[in-house]
Amino acid sequence: MTGAFGLRVMMPRSVGVWLLASTLLVAVGPAVQAQQDTVLAEAAVELAFLNGPAEIVPALVYNGTMLLPMHRFFVMAEIRVTAFALRDSLVAVLEPLGQTVHLHPDRGELVLGDTIVALASYDAVWWDGDLFARPEIFERVLGVVVDLDWITLSARVGRTAGLPIVRRARRERQRAWITRAGKPVPLVLSPRRPTAGGAVLNWSLTGSTGVSDYYTLDLGLGAQLVGGNLTVRPGFWNVGNRNGSELRASWERAWPQREWVRQVRVGDVQSNGRRAQLMRGAVVTNAPFVRSSEFDVEQIVGSLPPGWEVELYDRGRLLGYGTVDAVGAFQLPLEVRYGQNPFELVMYGPTGEVMRQKRTIRVPFSRLPQGRFEYAAALGQCRYEPCDGMLSADTRYGLSSWMTLQGGTDVFAKDGGGTLWQPYAVASAAITRSVSVTGEAVVNGHLRGSANYEPSPDLRITLAHTDFAEAGRAFSGSFVENHRTEVSGFWRPGPMRGTLYFQAFAVRSAQATATRTIARVSATTQVGMLRYTAGVRHDGTSQLNLPTLNRVAFDASADAILPWRNRWLRGTNVRGEVSVDPSAGLAAVAATAGRLIERSVRADVGIGWFRGGGWGFTLAFTTALSGPRFGIRSQSNTLAGTSGLAFVNGSAVYDTRQGTVQWTDGADLGRAGISGILYLDENGNGVRDEGERGLPNIPVQVGGRGTQTDALGQFTVWDLLPFEAVDIVADSLAFDDPRMIPGAPLLQVRPAPNSFVTVDVPVVVGAEVSGYVLLDGVGLAGIPIVLRELTTGAEFFSVTYTDGIFYRAGVPPGEYEVTIRDTDMERLGVFVMPLHLFIPPGVGEKRYDDLAIVLERLDG
Repeated sequence: MTGAFGLRVMMPRSVGVWLLASTLLVAVGPAVQAQQDTVLAEAAVELAFLNGPAEIVPALVYNGTMLLPMHRFFVMAEIRVTAFALRDSLVAVLEPLGQTVHLHPDRGELVLGDTIVALASYDAVWWDGDLFARPEIFERVLGVVVDLDWITLSARVGRTAGLPIVRRARRERQRAWITRAGKPVPLVLSPRRPTAGGAVLNWSLTGSTGVSDYYTLDLGLGAQLVGGNLTVRPGFWNVGNRNGSELRASWERAWPQREWVRQVRVGDVQSNGRRAQLMRGAVVTNAPFVRSSEFDVEQIVGSLPPGWEVELYDRGRLLGYGTVDAVGAFQLPLEVRYGQNPFELVMYGPTGEVMRQKRTIRVPFSRLPQGRFEYAAALGQCRYEPCDGMLSADTRYGLSSWMTLQGGTDVFAKDGGGTLWQPYAVASAAITRSVSVTGEAVVNGHLRGSANYEPSPDLRITLAHTDFAEAGRAFSGSFVENHRTEVSGFWRPGPMRGTLYFQAFAVRSAQATATRTIARVSATTQVGMLRYTAGVRHDGTSQLNLPTLNRVAFDASADAILPWRNRWLRGTNVRGEVSVDPSAGLAAVAATAGRLIERSVRADVGIGWFRGGGWGFTLAFTTALSGPRFGIRSQSNTLAGTSGLAFVNGSAVYDTRQGTVQWTDGADLGRAGISGILYLDENGNGVRDEGERGLPNIPVQVGGRGTQTDALGQFTVWDLLPFEAVDIVADSLAFDDPRMIPGAPLLQVRPAPNSFVTVDVPVVVGAEVSGYVLLDGVGLAGIPIVLRELTTGAEFFSVTYTDGIFYRAGVPPGEYEVTIRDTDMERLGVFVMPLHLFIPPGVGEKRYDDLAIVLERLDG
């Protein structure tokens, strides 16, 4: 047999059967459908499943068709047969739906779930201890297609994607892929950096006329100094007849790979610790400059009957797999990130059963991995807090992967007001995977506890309560509250997942003489192109010796992005909302619309009516270009009059290598860039020598941002995080020569703030390697070939074709061993002596043909 079904091999059960099959083939042959056999005749046929197994099985011939063995058919397809009573019935279960199939030939009926299908006398018959059925029965029950070939006496089964055996084979191929997949080992570049360099200029000008006349001008100057971020920020403002100015300056540097001092900040900076404070002073900490999203590895454990398999998915991406051991237990590692970690377990039974479980693990940013210790110390002058000076010392320790302890003290000093000490302790723990709690105690501050319940991405409930201390109200953010209770929830019903969800929150604030409660419940759903939201809000106030005031308001809104074909309406954002107070009637009604005009300017218009505010009209225009941004907004109100607002902001970044200025939309102080060239390394020394040309029009990924080399092979990327390693990957599929490959599959560099780091990315010419795999003198198909570089351990793969030949282009220079995987040797029961191959650097012809990998059987 050829094609997807492999090679047909006739293996009759006996000489008599073989003679009968030969007689049928010659005498009956292609004209057998024109004859009407009156008796059942035995035959040996090949039963072959598309993308599945193939075997020689017994069959019956009657009335121009074949009857195939049903029990054997189900076993080959891995369909679970729950009962097989000779001369009576066959019962099977079709997974994953669990549909039951009852076949009763003597009664002349097939029961498929709740459906009864009548059978003719020779649709299914008992013969020689087995049950044989016509192809139409298999097609009706399993949804497959059975093609009979009388020339070769074979039955080919198509549309097999839903059969358990094919689903399992597909899973095995996917698992083999993730086993081979993995991030390559990066080559870290360390380009020389000057003591000082780089230049960034930020500006932001805002002015208003009408109800209030004012303007503000904020400037920012940034440079790289001794590897750190130096910024100077002068600011000017004018309101009416009053004006003023201020100057802020800071320097910061990070060492991500150090252990005890990872960040130092001096000047106008923000402290670390329990509560960040704006201050003018110094901060030292070993906390990372950018906290990695990776937290820890959580072991997902469970129990199932032996023989089951389990796969772990994250948003449809296969992360890992495992099998259930002899005692019914399984364990899968899950790389947990900060924030929400939804995952799905898909469990497969040995006969096609499928079960799914969706769970989630939430890791708050206050938690540290087990054994991690972090500290932060700050000393300086308060900027905007109600204090004159402050001292902060904070420590955190990951006691385990599910509990983090935090402790320290804040000291605030105020001229004429003494000193306030606030020692504190915080504990954050996961009681279960679905329940996490946090407790916080601050002397002279507050006592707070919170709990979060999140069993799945579709349900989340949070509850928190805080008691404030009298002594520290001015430093805790609450000047009048004694107690505060908060609760929020999110629920997305399973049957309507993606089209309906509910949200709710409530806050109760208690003071010495009054209590206020605010609560809102809303529902959001998507119908067609419109998204609707409806909610109810309650606001209740209770004051000492005064009657309780309760207000209820209903609101509704709808928004959409118009998909219409009209070019002036297509892509327009529209929104309408209305609010009703049952005690007073209509409270507000408003509508807005906005869209891009020729991809360069965004226009927004709105109109609304508000009780107590009258009619209002708003018109705004904002540029949407990549460079500096400009915007104006005009707002008119029947009661308050007309006012206008205009702004302009942007940044100018100087690239010293190319001698150019890059214009952006602002807020670029402290950011970083990479400027490089992709070139052909003709001598393979990893250094760009004179005359080595750049490669144009090649896509390059830098820190996840896509760009493309220009005519000289140069590329530039800005707006990267400084100090952190950035990946650089060139698209090797875009090279004209298939032998050309990047000098390293992955490059990494750490950019400096307010400047461009210059890198040269080499491309080398690899080799073409081909050969064949032989076992007993015959080529083997589908055998993975491993080319392992002996110095770096890097591996490159190829797979043999149907004739046993393999081919791989673009193998980098180096010394290799060529072999097959150990698992394949065990599976085949063979061993092989690896071949050794040396690929020299340079651009010459490098072709290695006819490499013979000869497999030797272990049994001799």
